[in-house]
Amino acid sequence: MEGRTHRPVHDEARCSACSICVSLCPAVRYPEYRLTPHTVRGAVYASGALVPVVEEVRPCRAACPLHQDVPVYCGEVARGDASAALAVIRATNPLPAVCGTVCNRSCERACVRARVDQGVQIRATKRFAVEEVLRAGGAAAAVPGPPAGGLGTVAIVGSGPAGLAVAHDLAAAGARVTVFDDQPCVGGMLACAVPSFVMPRDLLAADVEAIRALGVEFRIGVRVGRDISLETLRRGHDAVVLAVGAWRGRPLGIAGERGLEDVVDHVEFARRVSLEGPRRRGGPAVVFGGSTAAVDCARIAVRLGCRPVTLAWRRPAERLPCDAETLADAIEEGVRVLELVRPTEVRAEGGRLCGVRFERLREDEPDAWGFRPLVPAEGGETLELPASLLVVAVDRAPDLRLLGGMPGLIRTALGFLAVDPATGMTALPGLFAAGEVVSGPKGAVEAVAAGRKVAAAVVAWTAAQPRRADVPAPASARTGGVERDPVAGPVGEAASNRTAGLSPRPSRAKPRAEARGSDPERPSRSRDRGGAPKQGAARGAKRSRQPAAVTTKRKR
Repeated sequence: MEGRTHRPVHDEARCSACSICVSLCPAVRYPEYRLTPHTVRGAVYASGALVPVVEEVRPCRAACPLHQDVPVYCGEVARGDASAALAVIRATNPLPAVCGTVCNRSCERACVRARVDQGVQIRATKRFAVEEVLRAGGAAAAVPGPPAGGLGTVAIVGSGPAGLAVAHDLAAAGARVTVFDDQPCVGGMLACAVPSFVMPRDLLAADVEAIRALGVEFRIGVRVGRDISLETLRRGHDAVVLAVGAWRGRPLGIAGERGLEDVVDHVEFARRVSLEGPRRRGGPAVVFGGSTAAVDCARIAVRLGCRPVTLAWRRPAERLPCDAETLADAIEEGVRVLELVRPTEVRAEGGRLCGVRFERLREDEPDAWGFRPLVPAEGGETLELPASLLVVAVDRAPDLRLLGGMPGLIRTALGFLAVDPATGMTALPGLFAAGEVVSGPKGAVEAVAAGRKVAAAVVAWTAAQPRRADVPAPASARTGGVERDPVAGPVGEAASNRTAGLSPRPSRAKPRAEARGSDPERPSRSRDRGGAPKQGAARGAKRSRQPAAVTTKRKR
């Protein structure tokens, strides 16, 4: 809007969905203005010809996977009421402290203020509200629900963001929820793979304690598929939700990579540091990857004493899929960025890593879709970086050995579980899946949104089923978990170092693009935490609402 107040001029080219003009209209703010018949507004109000105004969804709220009411809680913070802001946040977000720290900030990129100068710092505002409530001695408490047991019993495998979101919503709906996790702490990758300088453990503990207060039971150190079978969980609960995440890093598939102790995937590298503590080491380090998780690993290497630390990736530095602020922090800490390169060989001497050889790349002319394929640089230029540590951060996949060859379950070509896209149920009745085990690598807020969607489907499904008598859990499950600290605690006796003895079903997927020598970015359907979204993530889900095998009859 521009011009004088009583003679506004509407410029459609500059109009956005902020609706500020509606809230600041004199006839809205001052009802007595509607009673002046000599004015246009008074005549319109007197005629009764007003068309009901349908409020548009704010771009920030539409971009948020959880559809958080961003303008409302930001307004509460501006008025100095952090408790009211947190109540608004908690209405749609069971992990406010987590999302206030590691959210990928899709809302900020959609903020209309960014068209003027810079988007509102929404993620920081959310974290401020949480910290203010905690600092004042309050707790980020969840809204209590009906008495536990009204919806039966539900077992959740995995305590990452998706599993915690499912546990929160089911417990709030009245289900008796038990969460199993083979890690020595609650939180999944939030506690084991995200470094503490990014995710302070006290903030994670605040979210976990709020969920525990709803009556959720956590059994840590219990590995499903080893200490207790998945079929046993299905027999003992009305529903089971798999939220195991994607913990297996994919290798580069280049010469000399295998068999070296100092070549490690980024999940295992971050997990060792988080659980075992930092161990000083020197020498140069190379991290190959462009995600925010890769940048975090480079920052961890700096803190371990590695010098220099190089972050290498295929694309130009300005198009790295990581969070821009995280990359700026890493560069300020001394991380070097090497762009337009691809590793071709890992060099070793005496069984120890000594260097990584790279091939220089360049971007070719864009195709009809605007994609710029990568081709070797002119002259086939190569370079070799000395390295005593190589962290591979290119992709992740779920570890589905816990299924134990269970018949009837379907996997996608990329190794993820196939589910009904509307409900998250697998081909087995009562067995659901949520998070990265279905979608592939995503951000924390996407995992929370997926968990909430599956929780709603579990509520509807269990409410329609006849109530069953409680079946006591096996002794291995009752004694396997030691519940102490919600974020850090000892591993239970059942979580020994025994091997599972189970192997995943052989994958029929075609060789990955990396092995073929082409650019794997083009067909990729996943992203890591904080990365740029890929457009084809739900392409298969749109064709069919349920996998073909879901409709087949089970053999009696």
